[in-house]
Amino acid sequence: MGRYQSQPTQRRPWLSWTIIALPLAMLTLLSSREFIGDQLNLVPEPPSAEAERLAQATTMTPRAQRLFYRHRPDFASRETFLDKCNVPKDAIVLGCYLEKSQGDRILSGKIIIQDIRDPQFSGTMEVTAAHEMLHAAYARLSPQQQEALFQQLKIAKLRVTDEKLLQVLDEYKGQEEKRYRHELHSHLGTELKDLGNPELEAHYQQYFSDRQRVIAFAEQSVRVFNDFEQRAEALAAEIEQFEQQLTASQAELEAEEARLSRVSADLEQRKAALENTRTAAESALTQGNGQAERLINQFEQGKIDFNRQVDDYNAQVQANVQRIDRFNQSVQDYQQKIDAYNQIAQNSRKALESLKGATPAANESPVEPDLAPQ
Repeated sequence: MGRYQSQPTQRRPWLSWTIIALPLAMLTLLSSREFIGDQLNLVPEPPSAEAERLAQATTMTPRAQRLFYRHRPDFASRETFLDKCNVPKDAIVLGCYLEKSQGDRILSGKIIIQDIRDPQFSGTMEVTAAHEMLHAAYARLSPQQQEALFQQLKIAKLRVTDEKLLQVLDEYKGQEEKRYRHELHSHLGTELKDLGNPELEAHYQQYFSDRQRVIAFAEQSVRVFNDFEQRAEALAAEIEQFEQQLTASQAELEAEEARLSRVSADLEQRKAALENTRTAAESALTQGNGQAERLINQFEQGKIDFNRQVDDYNAQVQANVQRIDRFNQSVQDYQQKIDAYNQIAQNSRKALESLKGATPAANESPVEPDLAPQ
């Protein structure tokens, strides 16, 4: 009996659920017991209270609830989840889909969802449950149904405007097509608000009575990271503006410092000339020279002009000191902006780390790493 495991699903740059790594032929085959149960609408084993809560919250239809419950959803702590789902290092995986098979026959399936109670990740478990249930639903479609659905999903994908979702889907497109089809079905069903196709909406209505509720959970689940990103972008713009202002202010201060240095040098020359005039006046006065009165008047007038220029210079120096103080305050404000930006980055990293996996043990077969950009 073989045991197969899903791989991490790409989802936005921040979060991921699961991706089915099993050959699609295996996914589409059901054990006789499960197939009969689906057809006869037999009620599976009683679900847990948490499974019921998620099914109700995501407006799963009775058909979807039976499918969800039949896969015995398990809500595991982070450590248990990482172990059961064999999550690789740095992968952000929130749920996984496991199946046991014998040859081409699927004997049982199981959904494991990371039990996340942190309020900042509100909505994550809900959309993960919906996403995983859609994997199971897609596996139960016939090849003809899957092909017809894929043609509609390809057109619906053209309506995606979210760059992060587009990036995830495009990266899947470059991988195995069966895997791409599976993820296209789950991602668009839980994240694309307007499918633009009544027939496609009708398909998902088999599983959700109000698909927009699921979309809202998907948006809510990444809100903390979107908030981080928006705040970081706003601060980055402010920091850039600060840098431009500080660069310009620094250039102005340096130019003013150079000008004041020239004024100071000129005043020193005037002071030296004035000292010479005073010395000449004193000498003429001592000698009874007729030039004494003229030199004294020249000195007194020069002193008045010099003192006025010194007062003006000192006022300019004081004004420049105030500009320097304002500049230094701006530098402090700039540093605070940088500190705030770095704090957001740190908080974002901590939030991501709380969802990341650990390095698989040496005897484990690592699943394919998450390709979502970090």
